[in-house]
Amino acid sequence: MSGADDLPDAYTDDEMAEHANPEVRSVIASFLRSQFLTVESDPDLFRLAVHHKDEVRAWFAGTLGWPFEAYPADGMCRLYKRRWDPPADRPPRINLPGATRGRTASPFVITLMCLVCEQRWRHPETSFNDLQRALVQTCVTESESGRLPRFQPVTQAGEGRARANAHRLALVDALRLLEGWHVIAVDQPLDVAKTIAPISSS
Repeated sequence: MSGADDLPDAYTDDEMAEHANPEVRSVIASFLRSQFLTVESDPDLFRLAVHHKDEVRAWFAGTLGWPFEAYPADGMCRLYKRRWDPPADRPPRINLPGATRGRTASPFVITLMCLVCEQRWRHPETSFNDLQRALVQTCVTESESGRLPRFQPVTQAGEGRARANAHRLALVDALRLLEGWHVIAVDQPLDVAKTIAPISSS
């Protein structure tokens, strides 16, 4: 199975989908550009992807060796351009406005991203500050046993601001990843989310 992040140079969207019927072709072309699709982001394309999931799966498996899966009950489809268990030296990158290449997400950011997903399941709509408080409480409960790192986005008495600022930025980075993957939607730009940024499931 290929572990490449980019399409082979010899192929174009049209060439790779030339044997598919028009509906399957549109699904394939979309997933060649973006590997994640939710029912909320494009209901019509999602319906086509689910309806033609076997043809799409066979095409990607036979042509590129990439697994395609549809999860109708969860409202999402995914093309796995990497292995099911990606290597640890290839973490996701955080795309920043205006940047040509995003910075690598740290293990701390990935941990916060998972905790945000847990909170999203409990509270589909919340504010940035309420989410932050919930993560602080979760990490305080688990950090003493070493199961989670301590999350301190607010300056503690006798401490400088550096750690608190770094922790707030890490949470914003986690939200950027989830927004880019269409897992959450934000109602304000994440550049101002350090102050307040209500989020909801997309």
